[in-house]
Amino acid sequence: MNNITVRELLNILIKNIIIIIISAVICASGAYIYCEKFTDERFQAQGDILVTNGGINTNEGENPESENPDTTTESGDSAVANTDVAASINLLPTIRSILSGVPIYKEFAEYLSENSNYNYNYKVLKSAATVGESDTRSLIVTVYFELGSVKEAIDITNHFLRFAPTYIESKIKGSRIDAEPVCDSAVKTAPRTLRTSFLAAILGMAIAYTIAFLITIFNSTIQSDEDFSTRYNIPVIGNIPDFSISHNNSKPHSKKNSGGKNNG
Repeated sequence: MNNITVRELLNILIKNIIIIIISAVICASGAYIYCEKFTDERFQAQGDILVTNGGINTNEGENPESENPDTTTESGDSAVANTDVAASINLLPTIRSILSGVPIYKEFAEYLSENSNYNYNYKVLKSAATVGESDTRSLIVTVYFELGSVKEAIDITNHFLRFAPTYIESKIKGSRIDAEPVCDSAVKTAPRTLRTSFLAAILGMAIAYTIAFLITIFNSTIQSDEDFSTRYNIPVIGNIPDFSISHNNSKPHSKKNSGGKNNG
């Protein structure tokens, strides 16, 4: 198989452009119908949880454990010790591990059944929740809940923001967990109809072009003077009619002459 040049690749594209476009339209249409008719909507809400060791945001003025004023930084009416910040940062991986584990969602499911109209299995809550990467600059861990409606996503997130601080503080003595007061919005995460349809169109074009490419490179039939010249690297000077079968056809066939003399 000869090396394929860029020009030949472009020729394949041009010759099969209509088929490629049709393939893209079919795939995009199929993806659109699938997203709109067969995919359930999903919405995601988020809440922020602030992690401290108990010495930050206590609203008690200056930290009594900080005896050296050089180790504190003033922020409003409170003084925050550098050691408290370091301790809080060290707590972040532990808090994230708790929020990602199964036990918290088992107790959260019980909390929901007692304090709301929602009755979720803990496995459903665990699969719906995603814990974001902890931010050491703000000591915040973000928790996401993805559910089937905006109201559900917001309600479950708000219930979790009320439940999680108490649960975590009971597991880690001396810690203080503050949550964002309220979650009031959710974003649609599925189906992503436009994005999916676009990717399907790209995939359809790629498949159609690949098939056309394979057919071209494995096709050994000479269909034109250009095919002959390309394959044998010999210029075609002209065509010699084949009169031997002209009596069976109104249009005579021709034989290729690569530049040699006709001895007939």
